[in-house]
Amino acid sequence: MREVSYVPPKRDATVSWNGPDLIFKNEYNQPILILAKMLENKLKIEIYSSDVITYTPKQVPYLPYEQRPPK
Repeated sequence: MREVSYVPPKRDATVSWNGPDLIFKNEYNQPILILAKMLENKLKIEIYSSDVITYTPKQVPYLPYEQRPPK
């Protein structure tokens, strides 16, 4: 966890009104860094941490725009 200057500790968040909330818990004893950015019309998320953490990547299925629930 790293503090940011624009809000008090533990108060930084992203809000998705009428959408799913992302709850993330770091279960490792190592800090992590999450970088999220938009590239054209795609969201790219990168997670960085220590070399001592082992993980198995998961594939996230693509949901075509036509099948997304209405807002």
